[in-house]
Amino acid sequence: MLPPYHLKYRAIQNCPIVQAATAYTDHETGVTYMLIINQAIHVGGDLPAMLLNPNQLRSNGVIVDDCPKHLAPDPNVATHSLFFPNHNLRIPLQLRGVLSCIPTWYPTTVELETCQWIELTSSEEWDSHAETFADEEEKIEYHLDSIPFHQDRSIYATASTVPVLHYSDDLFAKAVCSEVLASVGSSSRSNESLRNRIASTFGVGLETAEPMLKATTQLDLRNVTHPIHRRFRTEVAQLHYPRLGGIHGKFHTDTFFAAVPSLQNATMGQMYANDLHFSKFYPMQRKSQAPDTLVSFMQDIGIPSDLHSDDAKELFQGRMKELLQKFWIKGSQSEPYSPWQVRAKLCIREIKAAVRHAFNKTGAPKRL
Repeated sequence: MLPPYHLKYRAIQNCPIVQAATAYTDHETGVTYMLIINQAIHVGGDLPAMLLNPNQLRSNGVIVDDCPKHLAPDPNVATHSLFFPNHNLRIPLQLRGVLSCIPTWYPTTVELETCQWIELTSSEEWDSHAETFADEEEKIEYHLDSIPFHQDRSIYATASTVPVLHYSDDLFAKAVCSEVLASVGSSSRSNESLRNRIASTFGVGLETAEPMLKATTQLDLRNVTHPIHRRFRTEVAQLHYPRLGGIHGKFHTDTFFAAVPSLQNATMGQMYANDLHFSKFYPMQRKSQAPDTLVSFMQDIGIPSDLHSDDAKELFQGRMKELLQKFWIKGSQSEPYSPWQVRAKLCIREIKAAVRHAFNKTGAPKRL
């Protein structure tokens, strides 16, 4: 379903996600390219133009300068174009009214097979309603405010946005709705004064204070070089719950299925297990509830450092992927048709055996 921007308009139903192509010719070189749009929403033949969100292009490495030159702060610097660094290609944008556009056309079969393909958007699954986008924007905002530039730090960010509306049979692509989203990371720190303070406080040498400093540094670090003129936000998702480190924090997860519903109508559940024979089980009614069980696990036990699963989409895509990124959990998947690589499956097998033994011994109904 494609939701409209105004509540009085009815949503378009059953829009398929497609990979689309449109042809573009560079007027300077005469070379024709196939512009590939992945994760596009096809709305049929009623839309007179393709609609591209600039941030979805940016997340795929395309440099988007959609500000017209006459509106730019410095017209000499503005390009009003799309630039593809990997191909060293710049496509100038044109104005159609107030919209920035690219003249393209419906490609022929020969053009599709012979022309160079250039991807406008990534082929990875796109979630336009991800709640982590706002969290990442807020996170980078106060990180940039609090990290002093004279320290040995590197800041790196990625952008991401909302979906594409696609119609492959017209002349124009226009940019709509900019929402910059980003993530931030920092390198290891070096703080001579803090190391000296630790050495003085605990009466140890500088060589001993250095590993103590590294071991007690939190994942999110704030410090300032100037007087604080406003309050810092306290929203740091990774510090809400205790973190599980070492072999205690490396967990495997898998989904357990049952033929008979439980008393709470649960027909499946999510199992979490580590190499120390610790396991935790959460009943579910639908596979889409798997991310909710991870939240419950973090509240009950803590944040795992690693989470390994099979290739079930609900265990590493969508909201589950957002949670892994938000709480800095390293996710990994087993190879196809290799169930022995997920320890949680062994735990499920043992639970099934114990349940069968309990049923045979007590004669209890299976719904229990």
